[in-house]
Amino acid sequence: MTSLRSAANALFSKQSFKLVELDFDGAPKLAGAIFECDAVINETYSKSLAVTTYPVEDGTDIAESARVNNFIYSLSGITSDASMSYFNLLEDVASSSLGQLFGAASKSQRAFDQLNKWMDAGQPLQLITKFKKDGYKTAQNKVLPFVIESLTIPRDKDLGSALRYSMTLRSINLVSINQASLIDVTFGIADKGAKQLTSNNASSGVNGGGSAARTQAALRDRAVQTGPISSILQGL
Repeated sequence: MTSLRSAANALFSKQSFKLVELDFDGAPKLAGAIFECDAVINETYSKSLAVTTYPVEDGTDIAESARVNNFIYSLSGITSDASMSYFNLLEDVASSSLGQLFGAASKSQRAFDQLNKWMDAGQPLQLITKFKKDGYKTAQNKVLPFVIESLTIPRDKDLGSALRYSMTLRSINLVSINQASLIDVTFGIADKGAKQLTSNNASSGVNGGGSAARTQAALRDRAVQTGPISSILQGL
């Protein structure tokens, strides 16, 4: 009776935790792996701010002097070869001695392999927890990717066929790069060089206006031919 009560408590106290593979564009993979632990032992949500140590001008927006660091989520959980549901027939067969005799990997072995594979590859993952059942999102409502930063798997005589693990996941901040700004920056460098040469020519009595126009055109042509814009133009 006691063992049945313990099993029922473990089943009904199961907390939501899921990791989903993300594609290169940040969307969940259609055929990507999904990981769920059988039971969450404990979890930690960690957020912090990087606050400036320099004086802030009175009257300015103080919020601009603080930046949110990457979100950190830590978990200790268990994946067991024992059935957690009456519907896990395939899991039971694969994890049984007969299944392993025919080369089927047990549930705990698959969990071990999957977590290590994700960590070694730096695989971006969608994190779903008890308090974020739809997963973490960016300000633009896109999936916020996480990577496994650390993974610890202890073993002792009492664990049996269960796999216990502790892992830390860290969010990855996403930024958008405007391609047009690349052109502006390159031309800005050319303009700056032309203006500097104009100033030098004017101070030495040379026709600064004509030199500046020729130099600016040459610098822009060179920037387009050799700079990062050339790759953009060549693709058109």
